[in-house]
Amino acid sequence: MIRPLIVVATLLMLGSAPSTPTRGGAPVADSVAAAWRARVELATKRLEGARLDACDRAVELAFKSVEVSTKDNQRRFGLVIEIEGKAMLVAWSYNGQKLVDFSIGALPPQWFLRQVAGQKTLTVLPAELDCALDLCPPSPLANGPCPGE
Repeated sequence: MIRPLIVVATLLMLGSAPSTPTRGGAPVADSVAAAWRARVELATKRLEGARLDACDRAVELAFKSVEVSTKDNQRRFGLVIEIEGKAMLVAWSYNGQKLVDFSIGALPPQWFLRQVAGQKTLTVLPAELDCALDLCPPSPLANGPCPGE
């Protein structure tokens, strides 16, 4: 009779354990959320420090105000990149810790997107402004062009 009680007690204890996946007994960190938090902190520092042109300032303000939403088990990190009252909407979506897509939700009239053949960096050229901004669809937290470009 003692053995069944031990088995039942063990099963009850296992059933009440948190459902957080583990590696080596430690909870798995949310590396995506941590990386985005670090990028928000970098944006805050860049806005306080160096002199930025209109495009760089818009990108840093967008990262500082990133909007996170969850739908159908996917997290979306959305940026509103606004310059002189015109806004571009972009978003990166993740399934768990894996980046699954990049999307452009809105592009103001007369703004142009440029991507050099064979490269990953997407350059945004706002009309009537003497600046450009670079986004890296496969590496959203890159500070400028995609790594290696």
